Amino acid sequence: MILAGENPKDLKHYMTRCADTLKTILDAELCVGCGLCESIAGSDSLRMEITSAGQIRPVQHSDIPSLDEQLIISVCPGTNVTAQDQTTPYEDPVWGPAFRIAKGFANDQTIRHTGASGGVLTAIADYLLQRGEAEFVLHVANSVESPLIAEPQYSSTRSELLKGAGSWYTPVAPLKEIHSLLDQGRRCIIIAKPCDIAAMRNLASRDNRVDELVPFMFSFFCGGVAARTPTAAITTP
Repeated sequence: MILAGENPKDLKHYMTRCADTLKTILDAELCVGCGLCESIAGSDSLRMEITSAGQIRPVQHSDIPSLDEQLIISVCPGTNVTAQDQTTPYEDPVWGPAFRIAKGFANDQTIRHTGASGGVLTAIADYLLQRGEAEFVLHVANSVESPLIAEPQYSSTRSELLKGAGSWYTPVAPLKEIHSLLDQGRRCIIIAKPCDIAAMRNLASRDNRVDELVPFMFSFFCGGVAARTPTAAITTP
């Protein structure tokens, strides 16, 4: 972690933690529930499931090949968050480096009032889709099963994108199918939590397809993911 007074530019890693097995990550409660491990190991071996505590975590159902487990450990954002080696005009000991800090909102009134934080990320994604910069957006939307459940959403139209606009305060693993998406060879935009984007940046250092097929990754300020169990208790009569 960064301590007050340290210069983020001089630090290669914002956070590194030792872990040599998936079990170590889970036992140390380092998992952030991104789902990248399921994508690597395959859902037959590993599946993201809701725990008794209401969080989404990987559950192992069969042996994971050693090479797959090593890859999981190396890209897991719970064990490795690496700062990009770039010089930026703004540096803060807590928030880190930044190229620009600005405030704004979507000009499109539907997007502005449907999305969170002025609909900025939804507006940018819609613009990029219209320009043909990507074929679809990987983001999160409410499940048709229950308002307490969110799931990965693959949107290629404005109406689909609006379905996932806004913030969803519930556990979801947006990256659990990312390798299948990369295998399809289709360019996409990802809107996800900072830890999910950190996972993708880690994967990009080991899989060249990420930089080629995911030219845009967007995130937002996040204070953590609320467990589903307390939310369900509050909403249950």
